Amino acid sequence: MTPRPLFATFLTALVVSASTPARAAELPLPAQSATEPAPRAWRGTTLVYDNALSAPSLVKSADLTWNPYYVQSLSFRPEWHFGETAAVRARFDMEKELTNSDDTTRYHELILGDVSLEGTGQLFEERRTGIKLTGTLRAIGPLSKASQAQTLVVGFQSALGASRKFDVLSGLSVSYALGGGMNVHRYTTAQYDAPTIACQLADECARFVNTGLRNSHFSLNNGPTVALAVTPKLSITSVFLFRKSFLYALTPTSVSAATGAVSPDPSNDVSVRSGQRFLVDLSYQVNDQLGVSFGMLSDYADLAPDGTLRTPFANRLTSFYFDLSVDLESAARRF
Repeated sequence: MTPRPLFATFLTALVVSASTPARAAELPLPAQSATEPAPRAWRGTTLVYDNALSAPSLVKSADLTWNPYYVQSLSFRPEWHFGETAAVRARFDMEKELTNSDDTTRYHELILGDVSLEGTGQLFEERRTGIKLTGTLRAIGPLSKASQAQTLVVGFQSALGASRKFDVLSGLSVSYALGGGMNVHRYTTAQYDAPTIACQLADECARFVNTGLRNSHFSLNNGPTVALAVTPKLSITSVFLFRKSFLYALTPTSVSAATGAVSPDPSNDVSVRSGQRFLVDLSYQVNDQLGVSFGMLSDYADLAPDGTLRTPFANRLTSFYFDLSVDLESAARRF
């Protein structure tokens, strides 16, 4: 299955926001003049138009059957700031795949993403070194089909980041973040919308609805972020995250076999899954209202289906994206 770049960036955005404070929090604010308007509380509110293409789409021989993936997405990201060191942010996405989708029932079906609400703030600043500690808490509501299939009720994520700014070109920010999450599900495994085999009784149908794939209950992640402002308008950002997902524990059971009943030992189960996320982004701020960015995102499990280790940084799950972002607060100032 091809990656979903915009939704996959949820956790990356959480860690970056926790480890890289807003520019206004990093630089001293100039004195307000009579003609210079005060910063609005909803500054930073943006609308992002995203285009993403999977790496195998560029090479027809990547698979026995060529399966290209190209998607367009729209993301609304409102913000509300409390002073210069704390803010509340929300995010809502929708997307439409323009190629033949592998996981929708209608051609060019519009898919909603999960809605999120987060609070972030600066916790501490060491004056001599300039090191800042920032914390973030996020709640996720299951609007996407993937989360609903996993029977997600609500998800929680948190992150603690340390960052420092250096006087390199127009500014170099280096940070490291530790994060974790907890998901609350109705069931420990993902479910189908309807039984895969016709049945009459609810007890009989249950086994035909269960996919057998366990959901992730807890997760831990950590990794560095490096952001270099080449000029006041041109910047390069790189993020590399290491992820651990902890699945729900197996339930002791008895399985009928030709040799009799078999009771698998849950203690022998490996319920930890490892993965990585790597992102490189090149952004240019055309003016106060419009920004453009081009980048590469790889979000993958360490092990491929055949048990071999995947190539880090770039592999068949890599996608390329092109974004246009509109700063709604800056645009509103023109009217």
